[in-house]
Amino acid sequence: MKAVFFTPPRRERGAPVRRLAHAEARSREVRVAIRAAALNHLDIFVRNGIPDVPLPQIPGSDGAGILDALGEGVTAGLRATASFCSRVSSADAASSVGRGAEPCVTFGILGEHVHGTLASNVVVPAANVFESPAACRLRRPAAFPLVYQTAWR
Repeated sequence: MKAVFFTPPRRERGAPVRRLAHAEARSREVRVAIRAAALNHLDIFVRNGIPDVPLPQIPGSDGAGILDALGEGVTAGLRATASFCSRVSSADAASSVGRGAEPCVTFGILGEHVHGTLASNVVVPAANVFESPAACRLRRPAAFPLVYQTAWR
């Protein structure tokens, strides 16, 4: 997979692109082949240095694409939008895609706490993915999750 990385020193201009092995979807996770990703102000914060953010880091909190790998215990549609909220407990809530806007048990942000969506694919918990409408171009749902979550919270 190809991915953009923020690496130290964070003041450098631009971000290098690297090739990595594709991540595998584990139990209750999905891998989304990213077709569109959004940039947010959070990406600037991460690049400029948020304490305790692991580097190198793949930025990007939002993305949309095609589900190309399903972990054990996951049923899903074909087009998906990856949400930024990382549910790490309450595993039964991750059994299918698109269960609605449930609050996170614990919180993490793609592109800050874990690698983000400015890559050819991203692996996320299945509960954090919702199906994109077939009539909608993937650019629109790619820009939706982080702004929606900010307003919802």
